[in-house]
Amino acid sequence: MRIDRRQSITHATLTKAIYGISAVVLSIMLISSVWTYYSISQILSITLERRDVALSRGIAVAVSDSIVTRDYAEIESKIRQVMLNQNILSVMVTDPGGSPLVYLKRPDIKIVSQRLFLINRLCKYPNKL
Repeated sequence: MRIDRRQSITHATLTKAIYGISAVVLSIMLISSVWTYYSISQILSITLERRDVALSRGIAVAVSDSIVTRDYAEIESKIRQVMLNQNILSVMVTDPGGSPLVYLKRPDIKIVSQRLFLINRLCKYPNKL
């Protein structure tokens, strides 16, 4: 009988140890998963922000000559080409005072929060964007 008791105590201790180790491993996996999710979400956010800045700079470079010559038809033509990108909902080109020179938005998309690409005159203020 003593042998059976010792075996049952050893078996119970072993079971508790396995459950304890499993709980620790599961906790570590859960914490690691949450940390990975937030890290990936932050990396994605930074990547999208950098893409938006690069896109804004590209638009600014494309229309800067037309702003100097005040060729608004050419500005609108270039912006319409940019609007072929489905990720862009609207584009606004402003002068240094903030008054819009050209503003185009996608009419077929009804979204409450729109991204606006505000482009300052880079020929006069190259570091504003």
